[in-house]
Amino acid sequence: DELEEELKEEFDKQFHEALDSEEELDYDEDEEDAEHDNQATMIKIENLEDYPDQPFRAYSEEKENEMMDSIKVNGIIQDLIVRPLENGKYQILSGHNRKRCAEKLGFKELPCKVKDVDDDEAKLMLVDTNLIQRKEFYPSETAKALKIKREIYRKKDVKSDFFGEISKEQNMSRGNVQRYLRLNFLTPEMMERVDNKEMTIKIAETYCEAALAIATPATSRWHTITKKRFNNT
Repeated sequence: DELEEELKEEFDKQFHEALDSEEELDYDEDEEDAEHDNQATMIKIENLEDYPDQPFRAYSEEKENEMMDSIKVNGIIQDLIVRPLENGKYQILSGHNRKRCAEKLGFKELPCKVKDVDDDEAKLMLVDTNLIQRKEFYPSETAKALKIKREIYRKKDVKSDFFGEISKEQNMSRGNVQRYLRLNFLTPEMMERVDNKEMTIKIAETYCEAALAIATPATSRWHTITKKRFNNT
C-alpha cells in the first residue's frame, strides 16, 4: 500500500510539472494565428473607407432595400473584410453595400475581419470576394474585375492557366473569358450600351477587335483576325 501511495504521489508530481512546462504543452502558434484571423473586430463606421475606383457598382435601390430588410431581421450575418490604412482607418475590401445599408439603418459600428495585405493582394481580395459572393454582374463589372486580376497575375508572374481558372470559377467558357477581357477596349458610352443590353457582347467584341487592329501594327494577330472577319461580312 505504501509503495502504491508513493507511485501515485510521483505520478501526480510529474503530471503537474508537465502542465506547467511550456515544452510539454500542445501549443500550435499557427493554429492560434489562423483562429485570430477569423475573429471579427467591431469597427466604427466612421473609420471605414470605401475602396477607390473599384469595378463593382453599388446595389440598385431595390436590392438595397432587400438587404436593409434582411439586416433589420438578422443583423450583419457576414463580416466585412478590411485592411488597415496609414491614417488609422480601414479600407473596405468586401462589404461596401453592407456598410452603406447598415449606415442608413443607424448602425454605428460593424463586425470586420482585418487583413494586413499589400495593394496587389487587396485588389485580388476585392475582386475574388465579389466574384464569388455576388450572383449578378453587369458585363462591365466582370470585364474590369477580370482585367484587374489578369494584370496582377502578370505582374507577379503567376504560373497558372488564367483562362482555365476563371472559366472554372465563373462557370463560363474560355472564349467568354476572353470576350469579357476585350470589353475593356470599349469606350465608356459603348460599355454602357452593353450594360443596358442595347448591344450584345459578341457585337461589342467586333468593335473591340477593330479598336485593337487600329491600335496595333498591320502585322499583328489582331489586325489579321479583324481583316478576315470584316472581309467575310
